[in-house]
Amino acid sequence: MMSNPFSDIGIARRVIGKLNKRSVFLNMFELSLVEEPKIKVASIIKFALRYLVTLTPAEGKISLYYWTGNKKALEDRNEELLDSYIEFCTNQLDVYFSAIKKRFREVGCPQSLYQVQS
Repeated sequence: MMSNPFSDIGIARRVIGKLNKRSVFLNMFELSLVEEPKIKVASIIKFALRYLVTLTPAEGKISLYYWTGNKKALEDRNEELLDSYIEFCTNQLDVYFSAIKKRFREVGCPQSLYQVQS
C-alpha cells in the first residue's frame, strides 16, 4: 500500500497500473517481483512519469495538470477526483503512445523497436 496516493509517485504508480491494462502497453510493465521479465517501472516513475502527473508542477515545467476538473477539491484530497485525474492522465498517455506505435508501424519500423520481446 502506498503511503500517499496523492503524491506524484502514488499517482504515477496508479497510472502505470492502468496503462498496463491498455492495448498499447498491455501486460508490458513489471508490477511485482514475481512476474516474468518486463519493462521495469521504477525508473519510468522516478525520472519521468511522476513529473508529468504531479499535482504541483515546478515553475516552468510541463505536466498533465491542465486537467479541467475541480483542482481545488483534488488538492484537498477528494478521492473521487483523484480517480478522475488518474483516468485522465492514463487516457492522455494512452492516446500519445498509441499514436507513436501506429506511426512506427506505418513507416515500417521493425516491431522489435516498439514491442517488448518475451
